[in-house]
Amino acid sequence: MLGTLTISKFKKAALLNQVAATPSGTYVGKKSVLGVSVTATIKIDSATMMDFSITGAASISCPGETYSVASSGAVTLPTDKDSCIYTNLAKEKLTDLNAEYDSSADTITVTLKAEKIIKITVVLKKQSALDLALMAGATTTVYTLEQVASTGDCDQVDIPSQDVAAAQKVDKNLKAGTCASAGYSVADGTTTKKVPVLGTLTISKFKKALLLATPITMTVMRGLRMEDSSHYEDPKPKGCQSGEVNIKIQGVKGDFCSPACSGSTCPADVPTGVTAKPTCALQDSASKKKYCALICTPGTLAGDAQCGKNGSCKSIQSVGVCTYDD
Repeated sequence: MLGTLTISKFKKAALLNQVAATPSGTYVGKKSVLGVSVTATIKIDSATMMDFSITGAASISCPGETYSVASSGAVTLPTDKDSCIYTNLAKEKLTDLNAEYDSSADTITVTLKAEKIIKITVVLKKQSALDLALMAGATTTVYTLEQVASTGDCDQVDIPSQDVAAAQKVDKNLKAGTCASAGYSVADGTTTKKVPVLGTLTISKFKKALLLATPITMTVMRGLRMEDSSHYEDPKPKGCQSGEVNIKIQGVKGDFCSPACSGSTCPADVPTGVTAKPTCALQDSASKKKYCALICTPGTLAGDAQCGKNGSCKSIQSVGVCTYDD
């Protein structure tokens, strides 16, 4: 038997230096008051400075305001009559502004009164980087190669970032990024398209920079060709018109008359029956001068038909070029 015992009691040592959680980042909250939306925003700049704003039924914007947060969570804001917050609240007939930070939920609750009667309570939630980007109207560039087979163009458009996922569910070919990332970097005009929800979009079109890395030989064959004929004609038997050269690509059967590129553009006039697209596609390795060619779809009868009478589509480096056989 032990008899009477003296039991000593102990408790945990208090964390005397524990620091209370403080707000950081940007907090946004919305509330409908008498059918009018009110949005309050607080952006924490530092431990003592914040940006405070209200939009909607009232308009207040006060950057660089001082504040402090008590251990209870109560937020003390400027109350002197010269402060931005005080002046603008009075102008909008708003009074009794209070704010409280809830560290467990990481929210700031703002309360105030309109016309000294209507109490307004707005809970401001911390915003992620994505939330802030969407609020700022951020857009994402997307592209599709769906039209390459028919037009040779990559289509690119900017849409609201929050709509990208939904758009990709509808169109499996839609990818985030630019046409340039897929090798289509030469601007080829724009078109418009009406899309549900998003409305009318302006779509930028791009084609490949087809400076084919292959040797070419050039011969001046001028003679009986009339100057009023189109470009890209068959050099046989009359030669090419002034400003054109007879081009033959190494390893490719046939030849054709070609004008020089003007920057990255080419003359659009083509021989009768030709539907292939004039493109700045060739570069002389010696002079570095660029020349135009008719780009077609190789390996198909339709591709040959694009080249018109006496022409056919020859495959080179995954694309096709119209030439006239000997």
